[in-house]
Amino acid sequence: MKRWSALSVTCALLAAAVLSVSAQAPAGLDLKAARALAEKYERFTHPAGEATWVKGEMLPASKEADAKAWDVEGGTITIDKEGLKMAANGAGCYVTLAKKTFKGPIGIRYEAMTVEGANPCDLSVRFGPADSETLVAFAFGGFSNSDNFFYIGKVRKVVGNKPLIKPGQWYTIECLLTPESVIAKVDGQKLGEEKLPEAVGPATEHDIALYVWASTGLFRNIQLLQYTPPKADARPWEEVMGKTTPDDLKALARKAGPLLGDDDFATRQAAEDILYMTRPLSDDVVREQLKSTDPEAHGRAEKLARRMGLIKAETQPKADDGQPTTPGNLPPGVFNGNKIFLQGN
Repeated sequence: MKRWSALSVTCALLAAAVLSVSAQAPAGLDLKAARALAEKYERFTHPAGEATWVKGEMLPASKEADAKAWDVEGGTITIDKEGLKMAANGAGCYVTLAKKTFKGPIGIRYEAMTVEGANPCDLSVRFGPADSETLVAFAFGGFSNSDNFFYIGKVRKVVGNKPLIKPGQWYTIECLLTPESVIAKVDGQKLGEEKLPEAVGPATEHDIALYVWASTGLFRNIQLLQYTPPKADARPWEEVMGKTTPDDLKALARKAGPLLGDDDFATRQAAEDILYMTRPLSDDVVREQLKSTDPEAHGRAEKLARRMGLIKAETQPKADDGQPTTPGNLPPGVFNGNKIFLQGN
């Protein structure tokens, strides 16, 4: 009995040793200490705090000639001293687009009103093509003025029904895409904030559309907002990081890279955290791991690359057969060139 007991103890010790190696592989890398060091670097180079938004480009909506800068689908457009008037045809959704794309983070502020006598429904804004993983939209007064909500990817998230549209009243509406979330405000009141999907990274390019649904709306003072991140830590490197150099952190990232496909979940997660927190020093390591044939390592590297802005999300819609779309085989409600027609609200 004593012999079997000793053997059992030996096996248990060997198993513990294997788990220990897996949790700290490669040899000499203390994942807990490495993650703490990476976190210190991230706090130093990517400070948390309140971001600010400053006025950027004014989108054209001041004279009739500016109508040429927009594309129209499902309605009519006029521009006069009142602003940009958008009228939907029947139940169709009217959409107008600036003929350019904008790379996130990006925000927009505009004033809008449903004209008196019209059915109040949507004084809304949309970033990116519909029916895609990169769609982000804020619907003010959606569903016949019953709710306000976000579209994020293909998911609708209600953010409340106060306020809603009162015809004849002007509202100031803001929709802000930060590196991590989308924020909606009406008349300075924050209505909601939702985390952005991984597909919407800093490198994502957005079309920007304003739209109404089965209604007539006026839009004016349409202005892009430029994102300004929190101020960086002004202390000297040595004061924060001590004797740790950027080359040390690059070496740390190189050790963490292969661990994205480790058998141990905690190890994989720690490696992913280290690579993200040591950006941009870890950029090359993440790019290298994108070539991995290991599904787990490749998947985590792809997620990191999107978060870090190293690759763009795929925005081209697919037909039902999985092939890239052409004008002749577009499924309903998808982006085509520089026009979009939303099939529903």
